Amino acid sequence: MDAASRAGPVSAAGRAPFILVVRSSDGDVAARLRKAGALFVLDPGLARACGA
Repeated sequence: MDAASRAGPVSAAGRAPFILVVRSSDGDVAARLRKAGALFVLDPGLARACGA
């Protein structure tokens, strides 16, 4: 959670504790998430599939 929130504002959490939705108007958020250690990054509009 800490690493994700440094990449951008966390707007939701999924059913599993490792699924977080980070939204940002900055187009660089995916790169920041990967740099913070994210293994998988997808468009936040698809987050409903993760239960967020």
